[in-house]
Amino acid sequence: MKDCPSTQTATNFVVSGTLVVLILLAAIRVSAETPAAAGAQTAPNAAKSATPDPDPVCCAPAPPPVAAWDILRESIRSHKQTQRIGVIAALAVVGARPDVLQLLYGALKDKDSTVRKTAAIALGDMQAETAKPQLRALLDDEAPEVGFAAANALWKMGDHSGREIFISTLTGERKGEGFVKSSMKSNLAKYSDPKVVAMTGVKEAAGAFLGPLPIGITIAQELLKDHGASGRAACAALLAKDPSPDAVEELTQALNDKNWAVRAAAAQALAVSAGNVSPTVFEPLLIDDNKSVREIAAAGIIRLMRTVRPDSLHWPADSARTTTEAKR
Repeated sequence: MKDCPSTQTATNFVVSGTLVVLILLAAIRVSAETPAAAGAQTAPNAAKSATPDPDPVCCAPAPPPVAAWDILRESIRSHKQTQRIGVIAALAVVGARPDVLQLLYGALKDKDSTVRKTAAIALGDMQAETAKPQLRALLDDEAPEVGFAAANALWKMGDHSGREIFISTLTGERKGEGFVKSSMKSNLAKYSDPKVVAMTGVKEAAGAFLGPLPIGITIAQELLKDHGASGRAACAALLAKDPSPDAVEELTQALNDKNWAVRAAAAQALAVSAGNVSPTVFEPLLIDDNKSVREIAAAGIIRLMRTVRPDSLHWPADSARTTTEAKR
């Protein structure tokens, strides 16, 4: 039996309606997924565009003079007295400039007596005439060795303000484990201890390079570990007085020595040399693995480039003695 026309029409209508519904549902689904996918694709781009490109200026390494002062600043502001002692030798390499002397005057007020003594010795070795008032104020220091170091520094500059300290020490009125007593013990020991004899020879050979007493002992001990290094360090100190291009070239080569004490000696010799020395020779040493070498290299850059101390850099107040401690 044939389907009647009305039945076929109804069937076609149902099929067509079903197809329309399916197409509409598919379209709705696609439209719902597309924004999410688009959002997922654009989010990284938005985040990327929100992040600014790195500024090549801010990421560039600091200029050598700035980096040099930063190296010294770290030690000056350190809470470790050994680092504050060590940086005094570097400041002495820079020289008796007003901005450097202000830092050393601060070191004369440090709460640690060894730091005060080292600063006094350095000022005497530097022949810092303008430091005489500050050194005279230190003659009555609570630590006998500090007062003696101040008197000795003044004496080197023709100022005999500390004469009474020498007289009272000589007559036995000045007591305590002071500078003289320690020196006497060291002098007695050097005649019985071969190592001390060797160290004394190293210090005499290296001369002014070894710097204030505590620094000199540290470097001398390092040189004792390598007999060849002590000779190289001594030669570096002596060549500091030779302005010839050959001497400058040899000292520059010595900056690559395997022994840090020799590198330090060569750096100091170049810093104070009367020859034609470029500050750039010190730049590789600013990242040396030894702190003393880094500090002396920094001092060489500051000295040769005549870079002035930053106004914000002072000897830390928290390392200074209080008024009560100073008068005690």
